[in-house]
Amino acid sequence: MLNLIPNLDFDPPKLLASVLLTCLLCLGFGASIQAQTLRVRVENVRAPEGTIRLGFYDTEAQWKTEKSSFQRAAPKTSFKDGIVEFSITDVAPGEYGVAICDDENDNGGMDWGWLLPEEGFGFSNYEVRGIRRPKFDDFKFDLSPEGETFIVIKVRYL
Repeated sequence: MLNLIPNLDFDPPKLLASVLLTCLLCLGFGASIQAQTLRVRVENVRAPEGTIRLGFYDTEAQWKTEKSSFQRAAPKTSFKDGIVEFSITDVAPGEYGVAICDDENDNGGMDWGWLLPEEGFGFSNYEVRGIRRPKFDDFKFDLSPEGETFIVIKVRYL
């Protein structure tokens, strides 16, 4: 008769050591790939309804195309006195510029009037004055590979 189950002589201390070593390696690798925290404070938000929609840009050329690298959305659950704060933990370190839309009616994007936006907009660490479109250098920041990075976005409504 063919024996498909091998005779396993296992040594409990060796097995325990192997399991512990595997766990430590997994924890170590997990810590090295875990993204850091981007803390966002959005000021001058006029209403608690809707969602803050963020577009992340990583170059001036990309900013000119108005096609973000990736997007995130944050509900306004922390809304108080015109301020919404939240954290994002799934963004890799690097240089970014963030543009936001205050999607008040939650339809997934910016509503436009004749020529101007009907909902609020803003940029990371840049206060919009007038109607000039900022350059990427005006609102870019470095997302540190360690710890927290804090940005402030002041919403403008036209």
